[in-house]
Amino acid sequence: MAKRVKSKELNLKNIDKAADTTVINELMKVKGIGPWTAEMFLMFALAREDVYSHGDLGLKKGLMKIYNFKKLPSQKQVEKITKKWSPYRTYACRILWQSLEI
Repeated sequence: MAKRVKSKELNLKNIDKAADTTVINELMKVKGIGPWTAEMFLMFALAREDVYSHGDLGLKKGLMKIYNFKKLPSQKQVEKITKKWSPYRTYACRILWQSLEI
């Protein structure tokens, strides 16, 4: 990542002002960074309030626990549930993760 920033292939200077999809796409240009890592960067480094990581197993398990699903929820089920939480899905993610510790 440092090489990409140094060579100006990746510009982090104004990344905090970029749209979520732009940030994800830019970060994923770096080998080893995928959607999950980019979404965590949005949540924790950029403090974006409306991010839900569909690839996070902990979130799926949290939904399974809270909504009493017998198996991990499908993408369609997750989207239906999380759509209602917008624009504060990041906060909901924190609650889901916390629910796994209770």
